[in-house]
Amino acid sequence: MSEGTLRDKVDSFVIDRIRRSSDFDMGQSHYHPYYELYYLLSGNCRMFINHTIYYVSPGDMILLPPSLLHKAVYGSSRMAERYNVSFTASYISFFQENTAPNTLSRLFDQHKLSIPPSHQSYMEELFARLEREFHSADAYSTIQCKSSLTQLLVFLCRCQQQSQSLVSQVPQELEQGDEAIQAAAHYIYRCHQEPLTLESAADVAHMSPTYFSRKFKQVTGFGFKEYLTYVRIQNGARLLADTSLSVTEVALACGFSDGNYFGDAFKKAKGMSPNQFRKAQKMV
Repeated sequence: MSEGTLRDKVDSFVIDRIRRSSDFDMGQSHYHPYYELYYLLSGNCRMFINHTIYYVSPGDMILLPPSLLHKAVYGSSRMAERYNVSFTASYISFFQENTAPNTLSRLFDQHKLSIPPSHQSYMEELFARLEREFHSADAYSTIQCKSSLTQLLVFLCRCQQQSQSLVSQVPQELEQGDEAIQAAAHYIYRCHQEPLTLESAADVAHMSPTYFSRKFKQVTGFGFKEYLTYVRIQNGARLLADTSLSVTEVALACGFSDGNYFGDAFKKAKGMSPNQFRKAQKMV
């Protein structure tokens, strides 16, 4: 689908360890209805998440909550190796029931977390234990997987608290071209309610429209119009869930010209109509 690819392949829990080369292309940016942890063991990559670019190095953890747009691009000629863990909210119900409200959402609000070198061996042992249990598939493997995943989430919460307690943190510095694309993505995210054009976004990046269009697609996995539609639909989903605005009012508030176009684009991206989505949210 054009407004980002919806991937739905996880019933409860999956872990894999995969190596990627610089010529690997994951295709379009995508999102999915489950949580994902991405831990880089070696190599490097660039991760586009929602409207921000992150440079990922060994020891970095990427935390992706459900429905968040993302794409990984692998750099240099060196192979990159990573662990990837995907799980549903119901799979970690024990963690949520035994921690303070919003603990999980606060953890996943920070999309990149650098694990201190002194703690990386412990982190990697937790991943290795999860991988062994997942593939053993005996009568006790599910219990062990849930236990190890709970330990992993607790460990990440502690690492997050430690990183937030630092007096100063060095901001990430982007390459000039990536910084310009990120600025344009932020502009689209902030101003999506307005009648934006390719030319106005290219002006923010100080690029010609033709070059900007090509560069934006290369970095984000989206064409300009596709990304703008995605952002508008995500805001529309929020308004449908949190307000009593009519579908037409939601469409206009998000920058769509009419309710019918919004309805068609929303169904293509979410797999259901705006009214069906609103009813489903009330049942949660």
